[in-house]
Amino acid sequence: CTTPIDRYSVGSDLFEPGGRDVLVIGSYQDFAVLEPQRIISVHKTGLEVLDASGRPAPEQALDTALVTSAIEQNSRFRLGGGPGG
Repeated sequence: CTTPIDRYSVGSDLFEPGGRDVLVIGSYQDFAVLEPQRIISVHKTGLEVLDASGRPAPEQALDTALVTSAIEQNSRFRLGGGPGG
């Protein structure tokens, strides 16, 4: 394959030892950022911070840089999104 990796990936091998600090999962409408101790659920109506069990945890601080990065990664591969899209 001669296509540059950044055209179809965010850059980490899924099978790389050590795993990831966070995982972004989602659907066409909503997505979530999974961290070891919390889940940040992003909806078109706003954000929700949950503990690792999925219970609301509004007292936990929101890492805005992490959410911004996740939004950027999530939009890279949508039609018209990202470089060259």
